[in-house]
Amino acid sequence: MALPLSLHHDEDRSVLLLTDSEDDDLMPPSRRTPIEPKPSSEAMRQKTKEAAANVPIHPILAMQPAFTESLMEATNTGGSTKPKLRFGDAKQRRTRLLDSPKGAGLHADLWRYRPGQKYHELWKLLAQVSFGVYLLLNGIANSNEQVVDILQHHIDEVDEFLETTLEDVNLATDDVNERIEFLKLPLENIATFEEMLEDRDFRLQIVTGNEKIEHIINRTTLALNATFQDVDEGLKSVKEFAVYLGSQKDGIWRQQRPEFEDIYDAMKGNAQGWYQALIDIQDSATALENSLESLGDIVTEMDKKAGEVSRRTWFSVAPFSGPAEPLPSGGHSAKSSFSSRGRSSAPQSPPKTVLQTAPRPDSPAEKEVVFFEEKEVPLCIP
Repeated sequence: MALPLSLHHDEDRSVLLLTDSEDDDLMPPSRRTPIEPKPSSEAMRQKTKEAAANVPIHPILAMQPAFTESLMEATNTGGSTKPKLRFGDAKQRRTRLLDSPKGAGLHADLWRYRPGQKYHELWKLLAQVSFGVYLLLNGIANSNEQVVDILQHHIDEVDEFLETTLEDVNLATDDVNERIEFLKLPLENIATFEEMLEDRDFRLQIVTGNEKIEHIINRTTLALNATFQDVDEGLKSVKEFAVYLGSQKDGIWRQQRPEFEDIYDAMKGNAQGWYQALIDIQDSATALENSLESLGDIVTEMDKKAGEVSRRTWFSVAPFSGPAEPLPSGGHSAKSSFSSRGRSSAPQSPPKTVLQTAPRPDSPAEKEVVFFEEKEVPLCIP
């Protein structure tokens, strides 16, 4: 997606651009800072205050706050609190999403924002990339080679975010659409479906399955909303970067440092590619949103049908009749001893048993009809 950057300078590799913990790998082992005891809270506050006072002015005004926050993080933690965004493949990531309980956060939440932070990680990455380009074009980097190395690291991270997000959205869309195709079949054969729903076990299976699907919809929607926010923040930050690059098109650097023309062109290509990738993610996310709405409608309709059939089935239960009383010995009819209670004296055939097992009170589709098992069907006489 992004174009690689490379320069070949025999310069000292000193620190010159904001890095996170992975950037430490760029330093030779002999020059790495030894591990020191964790500083006190007062020392941390003083360190943060000093760093804030020395934050460079960013060439893009809109990126200054995110750039400052990124510097504070690098100063206080070295970037060690930021988790890696990508793990496993898309299927493994979706399994983890769906297996998590309702209300659980997302794996990428901590990548987007660490505790106490206000600015999305994409803003900070683009702020660092644009600041690196600014150092190169203006010839004020301590080491051009290391700036390019760090730029490449940040470019790779933006690419990883875009690729991972698009994979996850596409897999979620395939999953939801497959469920739609499977579940809409019963509703296309409604008479057969309603007949099958007359079996209580089948109704319970439908209700239980729909509860699981509702969980899938909720978890997928949570991730989808986060993706929409990512796209919004990404489009705004990439646009700012593209505007800055456009302002440098005819800069004096072309005469003074023409060796950076390839890097400049590569960064313009990256900005265009990132913007288009974000638009593609946005379109795919919108399609997923529509599919989730369709799946939700199907689940609602199936629950509705299950409830209707459940009520109809209970109302169709045959009335209960008591055992017929024997006739007096003369063969003449006589009122039964229960006549004062209103029962017919005529003998009756035993009723057909059309009783069904009482539903579970905790089954959503059956709650409306549970009361029938607690009532005696009234006995009537002509």
